[in-house]
Amino acid sequence: MDSNGIAVVIALAILAFVFYQKIQHRKEGSTISRPRDFAEYSETFTLRHVSDDEFTSAFSKAQPGARAGVEMSGNAQQVVFEGPFRAKLSRIENTDEKSVYVFYFTNWKSRYGFPVRGEDMNLLLTAVEKIFVSIDPNTQVSSKKEDITTKRHII
Repeated sequence: MDSNGIAVVIALAILAFVFYQKIQHRKEGSTISRPRDFAEYSETFTLRHVSDDEFTSAFSKAQPGARAGVEMSGNAQQVVFEGPFRAKLSRIENTDEKSVYVFYFTNWKSRYGFPVRGEDMNLLLTAVEKIFVSIDPNTQVSSKKEDITTKRHII
C-alpha cells in the first residue's frame, strides 16, 4: 500500500470515529437535533420563581460547561461560558411569580456559515435546557432569531 492509500484509510477511520461519536451522543440523549443555524438563535426560559441559591446549586451540580469543554463563571444574574466558543446566560426578570433567563452564543468560529464546534455548542445548550426543566418541569422555552453577521465564503 502506498502513502496515498494509507492516507485514505486514516481519513476513513477518522470519519467513522466522528460519525460514531455523533450517533452515541444522540443515543444517550445528550443532545437534541437542531437546525444547523441554531447558534444564531437566543433561547428564553420562563419558569417559576428561582432563588439565587437554587439556581447556583442546580448549575454547580450539572456543570454544563464541563461537558461541552468550556469554562463556566458568573452568578445567578449572569453565567458566562468561555472556550472555543462563548455563550452567555442572563437573568432578565425575577419576580415572586416567575424568573426569566436568556441564553445565547456570543462568539464562535464558523466554516461555510455554520459553527465549527456545533456538536459541543449543541451539547451545552441541551445541558442548559435540561437544568431549567429539572428546576421546573413546566419551563416554557421560546427561540428568537438574532441579528448575526456571519462571514460566508464563496469557496
